[in-house]
Amino acid sequence: VQLTNTGKKNDGVTAAVGPDNALFLVYNQYEMKYNERQGGMETSPITLMSNKLTKQGSLEVAEFQFSDLTPQPNDTVTVTAILENTGLTAVQGFTLRFYAKDKNGKETPVTINGSGSFTTDEIVPVNSTKAFTFTWKAPNDITKLDGMTIVCKAEEKNSSGTYPEIVSTSDPFTVTSEPIVMITAYDVAMARNVNEAGVEMILVGDSVGNVMLGYNSTVPVTMDEMIHHTKAVMRGNSTALVVGDMPFMSYQASIVDAMYNAARFLKETGCTAVKLEGGSEVVPLVERLTQAGIPVCAHIGLTPQSVNQLGGFKVQGKDISAAQKMIDDAKALEAAGAFACVLECVPAALAAKVTSELKTMATIGIGAGNGCDGQVLVCNDLLGVSTGFCPKFVKKYANLHDTTVEAVKEYIADVKARTFPAPEHTFKIDDAVLEKLY
Repeated sequence: VQLTNTGKKNDGVTAAVGPDNALFLVYNQYEMKYNERQGGMETSPITLMSNKLTKQGSLEVAEFQFSDLTPQPNDTVTVTAILENTGLTAVQGFTLRFYAKDKNGKETPVTINGSGSFTTDEIVPVNSTKAFTFTWKAPNDITKLDGMTIVCKAEEKNSSGTYPEIVSTSDPFTVTSEPIVMITAYDVAMARNVNEAGVEMILVGDSVGNVMLGYNSTVPVTMDEMIHHTKAVMRGNSTALVVGDMPFMSYQASIVDAMYNAARFLKETGCTAVKLEGGSEVVPLVERLTQAGIPVCAHIGLTPQSVNQLGGFKVQGKDISAAQKMIDDAKALEAAGAFACVLECVPAALAAKVTSELKTMATIGIGAGNGCDGQVLVCNDLLGVSTGFCPKFVKKYANLHDTTVEAVKEYIADVKARTFPAPEHTFKIDDAVLEKLY
């Protein structure tokens, strides 16, 4: 920039960096003025500012890497940000901030290294790159971030000690989450099998009444029966989170009864959490249980324990008032501290909306579409253990009924024909021993 002195007193030229990192030239001069009232001359400073000159170069996030692209809740992930100084004089002092951006462009700060930002006085020389490594603990509601992107913003420390943003760049890291897989189990053998398969959650459901005990509903199931089956599942469990289902009238009479019975599940069986049915009417109980350290899985939509009141096994939430109540109930249960909620027999679009409205409570669907955070099925249903009525939402992955019947038929035939047991299935005794018997 060439400055010309036009004859007035020149008090110097100063270059400065403004708050938005544009370069300014400040030209100070004095102008002589005649003040008739004072009868003399006076001087007053005049500040002239040039047009902005764009600052060349920037501090950019050249790469943004995660050690695990599909983290699970509470996993610790290593994050690497590679900064590149393009054209600036050596940058000493900067802050990195991390944000999650949803599909609508809304940004939410992300905690890295225990805080929402990383500040350092390290130098990034001109035209060079430097890597910085952090740790990120994936939130327990990471399933709610599915489809979001995480971006890193670099801010340079300026002469005033603040960190105006000079770049907002990084290849976005898209958060992907896998749905939670839950299955019911009622005995040690099934618990071992589903653990070996890799399920994340096991529900010891009061459906044991229909499936294993021959009741026509879940209403007759008792606490002692649930404790018995949950103990069996826990003896066969290795890695899955096991939830015990609180049976009918084990929690409806009073909060005292409910807390006592819920505590029985954890103390006598060793399971991790309890499940109970109901919406806003059980919110006070959910609050008390979670405050006492008992994790709660909620259950709304078709609630089998209330089947008589609901008028049978029907899809729930199909009209405006019922759908709105389901959304309101889910939010209330989340606020009360429930970590998950089963949505049973709910229209898929409504279940997806309920899921999108929640921040920390995972939804587990059964007959509720694939927009939930996870899915659950009754083990006997998906394995095809028996014939008869099968709900529309069940997919049979095996036909163990036919396999079992055919196997037993073969056994019967072998026994009748005396081809079983064969020599390879029998034990021997010395002939000399037999000769001495009388």
